[in-house]
Amino acid sequence: MFVIACTTCTRRQLIFPSQVLRVDGDQVVYRCWCGSEQAWVPGSASATAA
Repeated sequence: MFVIACTTCTRRQLIFPSQVLRVDGDQVVYRCWCGSEQAWVPGSASATAA
């Protein structure tokens, strides 16, 4: 699990392993609770729309 700030719904969300869609190199691509696909680089504080 990890906490991320979604760029679409602008909320801090707890993301579970079941929401992870794939790992692309150093990015973790996941689906936020709002339905938006986001990408997160471990070690960074924010997400980006995927």
